[in-house]
Amino acid sequence: PHGLYAVGCLAAARLLEAVRLAPMLRPVWPHAATLLLTPVPWVRTLLTLRSDGQEDRALQRSWLMFWVLWASAQLLSEALALLPFAARLLPAQALSLDSPSAAPVLFCAAAWLHLPHSGLPLLYSLVGPVLAARAQRLSDALPALPAGVSAQIGLVLRLLLPAGLYAALAQTAQEGWLLLAAALCLCTPYPLTAYTLLYWSVCHPALRSVEALEAQRHGAEAAADAAFATQVQLRYWLLHCAVSAVLQQLPWLLWLPFSTHGQLVL
Repeated sequence: PHGLYAVGCLAAARLLEAVRLAPMLRPVWPHAATLLLTPVPWVRTLLTLRSDGQEDRALQRSWLMFWVLWASAQLLSEALALLPFAARLLPAQALSLDSPSAAPVLFCAAAWLHLPHSGLPLLYSLVGPVLAARAQRLSDALPALPAGVSAQIGLVLRLLLPAGLYAALAQTAQEGWLLLAAALCLCTPYPLTAYTLLYWSVCHPALRSVEALEAQRHGAEAAADAAFATQVQLRYWLLHCAVSAVLQQLPWLLWLPFSTHGQLVL
């Protein structure tokens, strides 16, 4: 069915060219693609978060897969745009998801993701494991205590502290390291802050979303925690899209001093 859909899109494009409707629809494609890629998923995600049934959790998992794919596309596009001399080395169509030539393809891809079939899990199965492997390599590259020392410290803390307090302290320590890394990024000049903003606003949440999706496969207790993490990540993507929409409608905010640092703090 996926191949038939691609053939149908190509046939429709040929038909529009033959009846000379393609030039008339060219200005419509970017708006239609944007509508299917962000506002419609935003509303549908918000509706799935209003209830917490079994079917709703399955929909939440599907929408988190969508936002991981959305973040991957945004990350690739913005990373290419931030490369030095990228505008001279690559065509403009390769640097923007809103280019007229890419809009029809994005519209067909977005419509395909909204159809009730297995296309979304299929596409995520190609992207999710790659992101998970990159996240594991990044975690292994960061300095940490030896595994034996960490295990012994954890065992002592479990014996001395209540289970609830130990879990809270572990979560606080993990978030503390993240906040410390983000605070160090605030001290960098603007060119470097642009890269760190891309990581903390798109890349890191995408990796956390992949972790939440992968955690649902490990037992009932882990699945319950992963369902909560899935909802947290979905709320983040809703907030991220809302902030991006405000900045797109009010571009003068980006000209304010330390606007990039302010986005990083947020």
